[in-house]
Amino acid sequence: MIDPAADGKTLDLTIPVVRAPSRVLHFVRSDGSPVSGLMVQGLAPSADFGLMRVIVDDSEAEVVSLEWAKPREITASSHDGKYIARTFVDVLDPQPRTIQLVEAASISGRVLDASTGLPIPGCLV
Repeated sequence: MIDPAADGKTLDLTIPVVRAPSRVLHFVRSDGSPVSGLMVQGLAPSADFGLMRVIVDDSEAEVVSLEWAKPREITASSHDGKYIARTFVDVLDPQPRTIQLVEAASISGRVLDASTGLPIPGCLV
C-alpha cells in the first residue's frame, strides 16, 4: 500500500524490475565461419509473438525472456534455404552460444499407387 503524507507535494517511488534471462547466439557454417542474413524463429517467447520469424542481418542474435527449466526451441535457415539449424536454448547455456548450421536435405520423387504402379494424381508429400 502506498500511503503518502497528507502534506506531501511529491512522492518518489522506486520499483526494481529484474530483466528476464537472455542468451546471445552466434551462427556459423560447418567450417566455423560466421553466417548472416538468417531467418530465425524462437528469439522471443511464442506466447507473445506466435511463430514470428526474424531476419537477422548479422551473425549474432539475442534470445530474450528465457524461463528457468523451460528451454526454447530455435530454428534458423539461410535466405536461400540451403543451410538450417534446430536447437534448444536454455538459461544455463554459455554466452555467446554458437549454433552451427548444416546443409539442408531435400527429397524428390512421386507417390505411386501400390496396386497399379501408377502415380497418384495431386498427391502432395
